[in-house]
Amino acid sequence: MSRVILTGVAAAIALGAIAFPAWAVLKYVPTLDPTTMQSLASKACKCARATVGHYSDKKCWEAFEKLLPIDPDMRGGTTCFPLSEETYEIPGTNARVVLRYRIVASKAPPLCSREEAMAGEAIWYRIGSQGNTEPDGQVSLQRANAALSQFAEELAKGRPLEKLVPEMGCVTGYPSD
Repeated sequence: MSRVILTGVAAAIALGAIAFPAWAVLKYVPTLDPTTMQSLASKACKCARATVGHYSDKKCWEAFEKLLPIDPDMRGGTTCFPLSEETYEIPGTNARVVLRYRIVASKAPPLCSREEAMAGEAIWYRIGSQGNTEPDGQVSLQRANAALSQFAEELAKGRPLEKLVPEMGCVTGYPSD
């Protein structure tokens, strides 16, 4: 009797595997902590920024992509000046990770963390506001863009981050009226 039951159970398992092959493609997807993913993205960005291609070195992004393969459909970003965020949405959540902060008016290396972006904004606003009385505001804008680009280049060379906090900006936010 027990032999018949075991044979029946084995047959049911075999039939289930044949009838429902979707079971074979299911895989475990770990819960992705946004803070951990942001930390990995910042490290990958800094590693890639140190290479000649600034952010194209795939080896730098391996640890990040092992946990969260980058799907182009999940990419997003902001359009702001002087910095624009390139983001990635963690599937199944409302959380997003900032992959890098691009300097809109420059081909300088990206900024890779919120702290770097805030310091860059502080430099940009400090330099840009000095020329507000100039008849041609373009001159102060050019100086501010050049200072931000130089800041990014120096970070890429390993210069320690100067902790600056702007009063407002794309990353910091703007005061409400």
